[in-house]
Amino acid sequence: MDEAPFDKARRLKQSRLMKRQAKKIARAKQRAAKKMASPEKLKTRALKQAREKLFMKMSKGKSKNELGIQQRMAVDKKLEKKGAAIKKLAKKMLPQVKAAEKERLKKFKQK
Repeated sequence: MDEAPFDKARRLKQSRLMKRQAKKIARAKQRAAKKMASPEKLKTRALKQAREKLFMKMSKGKSKNELGIQQRMAVDKKLEKKGAAIKKLAKKMLPQVKAAEKERLKKFKQK
């Protein structure tokens, strides 16, 4: 996010706006849950999973929550240099992500 942090008035305004929009957002989420995710969304999920997998590998099996802030920042800095490796791993993981999405839809429709 490139924006500056909100001041108090802006936060209150945003809060009221989100309160008004809450039901609309909830309905949209329910509608979206019934549909297959778009290819872009699947790619994003694959990238996230690939990044998490490399993070776990670099942190010797520890999750982000288990690491301190300094350690997490150090691992994140190393990950920034591994952009190509993350993309390559994400491409490999994409079929698994698609299969997981199909399985999720299958379970959703069985309910």
